[in-house]
Amino acid sequence: MPAVASPASRPLLATILVLGAASGALAATPPPIPPAPRVTVFVGVAPCDGGSRGKACEPLRLETDQRFDESFPEGKACVGDKADCDAARNLRLAVRGFFHNGGPALWVVPFPRVPAAGEVDEALRKLAHARDVAFLAAPGLTDPALQTLLVHHAEATGAFAVLDGPADPRVDAAAVVGALPPSAAAALYHPWLSVREPLTRRAVPTPPSGHVTGLLASLDATRRFSPAGRTLSGVEGLVAPVGVDRVSQLRAARVDVPPIVALARATGTPVTLSTALESRYVALTLLRNHLRRSITAGTAWAATAANDQATWSALVGQVDSFLYDAWRLGTLMGSKPAEAWFVRCDRTTMTQADLDAGRTVLLYGFAPLKPAEFVVDQLVIAR
Repeated sequence: MPAVASPASRPLLATILVLGAASGALAATPPPIPPAPRVTVFVGVAPCDGGSRGKACEPLRLETDQRFDESFPEGKACVGDKADCDAARNLRLAVRGFFHNGGPALWVVPFPRVPAAGEVDEALRKLAHARDVAFLAAPGLTDPALQTLLVHHAEATGAFAVLDGPADPRVDAAAVVGALPPSAAAALYHPWLSVREPLTRRAVPTPPSGHVTGLLASLDATRRFSPAGRTLSGVEGLVAPVGVDRVSQLRAARVDVPPIVALARATGTPVTLSTALESRYVALTLLRNHLRRSITAGTAWAATAANDQATWSALVGQVDSFLYDAWRLGTLMGSKPAEAWFVRCDRTTMTQADLDAGRTVLLYGFAPLKPAEFVVDQLVIAR
């Protein structure tokens, strides 16, 4: 196993807290850390039964868009107003776009009417897999309060929210971003896509979040986190032309243009809503979320182990092996392990107050962009 390296740089430190109660000495070598489970969730409007104003219908798990069509037949009449019917069409096209772009599986939380932010918050909190959510979107629902809720929910659960810009391409998307939290846990895409409806074959405006989330989820499933150079499938183009200069202007304002074929080179690496340079890129956030979630779940055993050298050494070996595998896959930068990651859990990572309180503190860093330039996270295991 490669030797543990030391950090060359230490950006903003993030802390992950695990709670437990110590039960004694380490009984056996802990198992390898598996990739954490990943779930994508869409919130939207569908002609569902069982819901009511302000209440969601039963969440539906999908592995293809066919089951969505079976559950919510396209010919079923929309019983709401125009806004509800438009939202239902947006969700249907977004689900198709998700699977056409490689999305592996999807949970849909349907509402019979366009929901308010508080109603979505309640539904997401009740979702059985809420802690495993990797991606979150509400295709076509662009209310600022709802989008702010999605960002905060993504931050709280370690997910990533994909937001849609205004349906009207003439609206300044930069102003919309300015009203949202400057978070690394979300990205906003604008303008909308032009997509052909399967039945009528008419090209209709479609929110980009469904297609984009499918692309991101497909990359996440293979642990290849950078969407740079990838383009969306199943689209005619954008609802309004966007030139190369305009793409650059929007990216500078933290707005991503959907990566269609005509703009494959211009769109570049997508950016988050964050104003901080160290959390600017979507690929970095997705990688960091993956590592955090996997390491946190894989080391949960330590919360019931003694806070001693044997436990610390086992943690280092377990996390070191996990990051070594990530490096071998090409996920981390560096021609050698010392340039790609480090792991520490010893007297240098814990104060006497930590030891007295039964806290184990593990520090790990990884190089996602340049060799030996580490993003650092801290795992705190409290007993």
